[in-house]
Amino acid sequence: MVRQGKQALGLFERYLTLWVIICLFAGILIGNLFPSLSELLGTWVIPGTSVPMIVGVCLFLMIYPILVNTQFEKLREALKAPGPLFTNVFYVWTAKPLIMFVLAWFFLKMLWNLPEYAIGIIVLGCAPCTVMVMFWSMLADSSVEFCIILCAVHSVIMLVMYAPLVYFLTGLIIYVPWEPVALSVTIFLGLPLLLGVITRYTALQSKGSEWFESKLSPALSYLAMVGLFMNLVVLFSLKGHVFVQSPLLTFKIATPQIIESYLDFAVAYAVSKLLKFPYEYASVSGIVASGNHTELTIATTIATWGIASSQALAGTVGPLVEVPIMLSIAGICLKTRKYFPKNS
Repeated sequence: MVRQGKQALGLFERYLTLWVIICLFAGILIGNLFPSLSELLGTWVIPGTSVPMIVGVCLFLMIYPILVNTQFEKLREALKAPGPLFTNVFYVWTAKPLIMFVLAWFFLKMLWNLPEYAIGIIVLGCAPCTVMVMFWSMLADSSVEFCIILCAVHSVIMLVMYAPLVYFLTGLIIYVPWEPVALSVTIFLGLPLLLGVITRYTALQSKGSEWFESKLSPALSYLAMVGLFMNLVVLFSLKGHVFVQSPLLTFKIATPQIIESYLDFAVAYAVSKLLKFPYEYASVSGIVASGNHTELTIATTIATWGIASSQALAGTVGPLVEVPIMLSIAGICLKTRKYFPKNS
């Protein structure tokens, strides 16, 4: 989920939904074979959190490659398209989290009385995707360069805005202690960001961009996939049976995310149309607004509420529905591009 650049969707990315389903059944099988797994994992945790050490390593492996592959050097080009940039940033960090909050609150807390799952979905809406949006932008024939710039900008903003957003919005439903939220962001975003920047520029200076793109970047991409799948297997081994026993629950958890993705896309895309942004920028803005940061959500919910929590389980629904949603959004962009001016 972390490969960036002008290439087609790989095996993992194209069939992400299938891999998540495989992880679900593999996790359930492991849970049945080793029923004391939760107790075993809880014997060795990262100090100050409820994250088992082995899970913490996998969480790091999920997020670190994303940040190594983030092209922060593009930040200097951010003002090439100030209108689309600032419009997207404003929307993503104000309206987007509030929309997800309202949807999760209404459907999961008020309508279906599932407040724990609502919390996980609220966390999901607190940060934009900075990974797979690259591929969806390419499929929509958008400006990949502008998407790279947006991802870099959002990655930096995330370090400051994410923890306060999670703390404030989830705290409107249940009491959430500040310390584990802040600590999870420090461990699973701040530390990987620091090491990612160091790794990126050390590798580029010593080996060059060709080696980085052809050797290191693909290797890190697969490493991130391994981390994601291992975490999903562990999560599903503890509570995956809930999804199998109650498919309706899966639908209920996914409902706010599905509505939020299409609604955020529609609003961001329509605003871009009203402001007469070129299609290449408008489509990127809509795609980035509709995506959610699954990896960071899983890390935050595990660190704050525990690996066997309903909040963490809710985060796993993200990759389950992400691919079909985003593929359809890319298709909508292509079918409506004629209504937008072209980038001069």
